[in-house]
This record gives sequence, structure tokens and C-alpha cells, in this order.
Amino acid sequence: MKFKFKIVLLMALLLVGFIGILYSDGVNSQGKFKNLPRIQLLFPSANEKISEDAENISIGFSVKDTGGGISKVEVFCQNRLAHTITSGFDKHWIKLSVPVMPGTNHISIKAYNKGNMSRTYQYVFEKEISADTPKPDLYVLSIGINRYHFDEHYYLNYAVQNANRVADVFKTYSSSLFNVINLTVLTEENVIKSNVLRVFDSIQKKAKPQDVVVLYLTGLSFLNQDDEFYFALSDLPKRDNHGDLLEQFGITSQNLKDWIGEIRASKVVLILDTNYAGSTVDVLPGVFVLASSSKYQHSYEVYNLCSSTFTWVLLNGIRGYTDICGVKEKSIANADFDKDGFITISELGFYVIQNFDKQTEPYRNTNTIQKPIILKRYGRDSAGDAVNDFPIVKVKK
Repeated sequence: MKFKFKIVLLMALLLVGFIGILYSDGVNSQGKFKNLPRIQLLFPSANEKISEDAENISIGFSVKDTGGGISKVEVFCQNRLAHTITSGFDKHWIKLSVPVMPGTNHISIKAYNKGNMSRTYQYVFEKEISADTPKPDLYVLSIGINRYHFDEHYYLNYAVQNANRVADVFKTYSSSLFNVINLTVLTEENVIKSNVLRVFDSIQKKAKPQDVVVLYLTGLSFLNQDDEFYFALSDLPKRDNHGDLLEQFGITSQNLKDWIGEIRASKVVLILDTNYAGSTVDVLPGVFVLASSSKYQHSYEVYNLCSSTFTWVLLNGIRGYTDICGVKEKSIANADFDKDGFITISELGFYVIQNFDKQTEPYRNTNTIQKPIILKRYGRDSAGDAVNDFPIVKVKK
């Protein structure tokens, strides 16, 4: 009886302690949600019309501390992060310039307290559209590397071909959706940091808020000793998992975050066909990221397909047929799930996720594990959680 009593007593003490922990954590969590900053939009007014000639507008707002402090404020335009403010909250109001596009515009102001909890103010306004308003432009940067300086025996077979295939498919299937298609393909020894920066700089200067930007990268990538991702450039002099050469001869997640952050286009797609592609989760909110594998997985090529498995399925979804080493094999369903004649970026991503195993199983090594993923949701609420969905190609009949 004493033994049973001790067991019951021990269980009761553990239960009381567990409840105490839950209660303590609950109080702490509730405290974080209290005293959220208060946001007030001062201008423009809700019913104000924006001229069709305007590429930017000024917004004014105030952020007030209600007792929880203010750590930062983020401003989103069409779900893309446009500004991050970390000081100056003691001013009466804050004035910023934000890009606008024809039609409906969404502005979100997200203010965090010291507990990293946030409150969001959302504002919707219209920019006038005239009959002669041009279609948006499409910018495509497609990068592929087969061979690297650091080891002539360490190479890929189909990265260059896939970079060209991706550029060609957007040229063929997207032309009717856009006013101008700007294609840039960088391969092999041309994929060095100065050239990549030059293309990004051009896109940053030219792309307008209504435009679409697609970035496709395929080649080797590595994780350094701190699990940080970098995409290897062609002139990497040696394999470097310690990161000493990373800044000079690689593209890091932080590079992508910084470079994409300077692009004014509201619709940006990042497609990564490389090892550890899922490591790039720390990319700007509002960017649709389609990754060929998870953080610790490899991505594979298949000799019988003359392609990587991921890009092969991606192109199947656009073209509506399978292509084996340049020869059309058979017609299959494309990614136009709602049959409206267009394929949106979300439809394309879902197509790859849904069909990858089924389509590649006859060709790939069954001992390999590769799971493409969509990285498109960030933040705790709608200001950082949404990604613009839009048609990226038109179905060929």
C-alpha cells in the first residue's frame, strides 16, 4: 500500500508541476499579446484615386507604444517587403515612398512589440488603368553550371541544358501574357558573381511594380559548417564547407534576400534545382520559392531523361507532355487544374509536388529520397503570410 501511495503521490506532484508550467507559459504568452503597438494611417485617404502616371506614392502613418515597446515596423506592398524600420518611433509620424502598380494595390503596415508579437494595418487603394496601359513585362534570369574550376571530375551533366530549356519554355508559353520578355541565360564560366550582380542590377533598375521576375538556379550547392546554404559559382577554386570562400565564389541565402529585396516587381518567383534547396527558407516574404529538395536532401539527374528529375517534372507541367532527351514521348495533363487556359505559379508548384514521385519513379534510383517543396508562407499573419498568385504561362492548344 505504501508503494502504491508513493506512486500516486509522485504522479500527483508531476501533474501539479506540469500544470504550473503550462500556467506559467500561458501567462508569459498572454503577456506577449498584450500592449501591441497601435497603428494609424494618416495619408493617403481610403477613397483617394492614384494617377495612372504615378510609379510611387507617399504614405504617412504613426505607430504608438501602448506599453509593450516597439521593436520594428515592416511595410509590405502587394505582400512584398518594401521597408523595415527599427528606429524613429518617437516621431509624430513616419513618411515613406512605396511603389504602386495599375489596378488594386495592397499596403500592409506591421508593427512588432518587444515580445515580437505584431499588429497589422491593411490598406487597399486603386491606381487608375487606362485602355492603353501596357501589359506587365517578364524578366527571366536562368542560371546553370555543369563544370567547376575546383574539380574537373566533379560535375553535372544537364544543368546547362535545363537553364536553356527553362528560358525557352517561358519564351514560348508566356509571350501572350506579357508586353516584353527579357531573357538572360548565364551558364558555365559566365556564372561568376560580377555577372550575376550585373543582371540583378539591371532587373532592379528596370522592373516595375506590376512586372514579374523569375529566377532559376541549377547547379551544385553546399551547406557550410553552420548549415548555411550557398550556391556554388563556376569559379569556386575549391570545395569549401567552412565558408571561407563563400562570399566571393558563392550565392548565399542572404545574397538572395538582399538582391531580391531591391527588386520593385511585386511578383517574384525563385526556382531552385540544387542540393539542399530547402535551406533557402529565409527569403523575403511574398516571394514564391519552389525548391527541388528539402534542407538536407540532394537533387538528382537521370541519364535516361537527359535532365534533372525536378526540372523535368516542372517542364512537363507547363508543356503538357513528357520529353525524353529532346524527343516528345507522350501527352499528359498539364498544371492548368481549373482549366481556364492559364497556369498560375501556385498551380505549377502544386503540380510538381503532386506528380514528382509518380512521374519520376520509372527512371530514378529507388534508394534516393528527394521531395520538392514550396516555400511560400512566412510570418505570423496576413502581412507576411501571403504570396501573390498569378498566371505565369498560357496553355498551348
